[in-house]
Amino acid sequence: MGIFSIVVSPGKLTDLADKLKHVNAETLGVASLRAVNAVATRAYDKGVESIVSGINLAPEYVKERMSLQEATDPNAPAARIVAMRKGDRPPTLGPSFGAQPIVVPDKYPNGSFVAWRMSANPRKPGSLLPWKPRIGNAALGVPAGMKTRGFSVSVVKGKIESFYKSASGNHVSFLFRAKNGMLLSATRLVGADSHAKGAIQVLRGPAVWQMFRTNVSYAYTTIANDLEKTLSDEVNREMVRLL
Repeated sequence: MGIFSIVVSPGKLTDLADKLKHVNAETLGVASLRAVNAVATRAYDKGVESIVSGINLAPEYVKERMSLQEATDPNAPAARIVAMRKGDRPPTLGPSFGAQPIVVPDKYPNGSFVAWRMSANPRKPGSLLPWKPRIGNAALGVPAGMKTRGFSVSVVKGKIESFYKSASGNHVSFLFRAKNGMLLSATRLVGADSHAKGAIQVLRGPAVWQMFRTNVSYAYTTIANDLEKTLSDEVNREMVRLL
């Protein structure tokens, strides 16, 4: 979970010391409430903007996973921006980041063997089997005579990464269609004999709460300065109103 609280603490706002001597608690509470909520709204919008500026996620997707809880008590004005972790798994590379199969021509294309003839076939090394037509993979959009070598994906804006089936030792990277029709990217451990296969692990990108927590740590000083200035402006407004 990523949580950032915006709270007015007048004792830390040294520039307001003289003004606060002439402002009663009720007036300060009203000004503080407006200041906290204004700053919280700006911080929320800026947080969403910072996330989507570098990562290929839609603003709507990010906003669904972040909430703004505005301050309501003038005696204790505190607003919170919350990015929930519980129950929200990081996004998959497939639908969220546009994963696409890397397609190459098949080593043994259709027409290279007579269909009825018994001949060497890569279906099983060292065996003589009836020819198996190369039909591609309609579920992934791979045409006949072609096969996949892995997939490409763009998580960071302006950057495309490729994951090949032989990219790292015995790990195989690939795309597949889940039962619900969702296109997913995954990796799998394959034994030295290519038959012993481990469990499929779906690959995922960064979660909203992770990115929000990182962005807030960088923006803390900016938000604190914004709060101090905004509170000063709101106190001035209240003083002018009371004159």
